[in-house]
Amino acid sequence: MRHRNYLFNKFDGACGITTEGISYPYEEDGAIKREMIRHADQVILLADSTKFGKRLFHKISGLESIDMVITDKNPDAEMTKVLNDHDIEVIVAKGKGTDN
Repeated sequence: MRHRNYLFNKFDGACGITTEGISYPYEEDGAIKREMIRHADQVILLADSTKFGKRLFHKISGLESIDMVITDKNPDAEMTKVLNDHDIEVIVAKGKGTDN
């Protein structure tokens, strides 16, 4: 599979995110996501709060590759510290009817 001809401005999506990085349940998906991250100009991770602390089978990236996280609730204190340590901007999107 050749990915070098593809260019990405942004990357989004995660199945699991821990202090060690981003993970996916399926190797094939993870390989594609890994290449997308490698070729993205900016890595913006969309991860609802249920994804934090969730570790799946295939690690695709460490947090050093992430520029920004958009989520629905603030991560816990440990995760927030690690994200801050990696200079990752966290945006909490508040939707209609949310209480956070």
